[in-house]
Amino acid sequence: MRRLLFPVLLLAVCGCTLIDQTTFATKPPAPPPGPVVEAARLEKRAPLIVIAFTTPAPDYVAALASAIRAAEASRKGIGYDVIGMAAIAGTPAVQAQAEREAAVNATTTMRAILADSVPASRIRLGVRTELGLSVPQVRVFVR
Repeated sequence: MRRLLFPVLLLAVCGCTLIDQTTFATKPPAPPPGPVVEAARLEKRAPLIVIAFTTPAPDYVAALASAIRAAEASRKGIGYDVIGMAAIAGTPAVQAQAEREAAVNATTTMRAILADSVPASRIRLGVRTELGLSVPQVRVFVR
């Protein structure tokens, strides 16, 4: 009887794992995403139009109006996200000034969209910073 009991017990124990501290410990929470990962995840949409502010007052009104007309023709009641983009660079004072300029650029672009008969309720305004941006931009996204 003992000879039969030992193989049966051996087979029952073979599939078991050893019990140690990791058996009862909870898994540590995942670390929060870093700023670069979070920034990459922010916007997955392709912009309807990108306006580069290489000069203080670029001439973009006609191109913007054309893009808005095409978007309006494709879908009624479409919404727009107008995002002023500032480069991440320099001291905090320089960074703050770049963000203020991005906000002014985005507001000017929003006013041009309003002039194309798009109601203000369908436009959202924002400012973001981006690492490696060479010139200030305004990106208009469709939502």
